[in-house]
Amino acid sequence: MELLTRFSNLLSTHPGRDKVIRASYFLGSLLSALWPGKEISSCAAKLAFAAGRTRCFTRLLDNFPMLQWTLSYGIGEKVS
Repeated sequence: MELLTRFSNLLSTHPGRDKVIRASYFLGSLLSALWPGKEISSCAAKLAFAAGRTRCFTRLLDNFPMLQWTLSYGIGEKVS
């Protein structure tokens, strides 16, 4: 149960999700290169490809909040 709680806490943050996706990508790449069976090797390569694309897409989504913050802040130092 503690392991499930720790994993859930890891997935509740963006850096944590990124670590899980990155680990899935590397694990899939490793298995596809080392696994002797063609069927499992192919599935692992597909997993690695999908994880890489997912990571790229989630990074692109990070740009929207940053753009919104930049546009709301404006240029230069704010004077209160």
